[in-house]
Amino acid sequence: MIVLPPDTHHRAPIDLRALAEDSWVHYAPGNGLADLVDAACAARGFQPRAAVRTEQTAAAPVLAASGLGPALVPSNILPETFDGAVLRTDPPVQRTLVAYAHKTPDPLTSAFVTLLAEAGTLAGRPT
Repeated sequence: MIVLPPDTHHRAPIDLRALAEDSWVHYAPGNGLADLVDAACAARGFQPRAAVRTEQTAAAPVLAASGLGPALVPSNILPETFDGAVLRTDPPVQRTLVAYAHKTPDPLTSAFVTLLAEAGTLAGRPT
């Protein structure tokens, strides 16, 4: 999802290329989402310029909604009530998450993996 200020002129779905000239709310090196943002933008033909970088994933949508620049964020970190504009991307930006265990997982681990799988398939919110 792309987060922008509430008064943005952009509408969903949004192609990341529409934001190529903007300075972005980006993630600090070492945050796995930094590589995802770079790869998603590269796939659309540009390298995002960082207006600000954050180590805290939850800070990115707040900074973007305040007008510092667009932020690409996982939909599951957005609260139900959020003041910023939240737009789906076209084409969609997706990432693969993997759960790995050395042996057959115990019931708690199995429940957690099931929760992850359900959240992954149910993720997304209306625009």
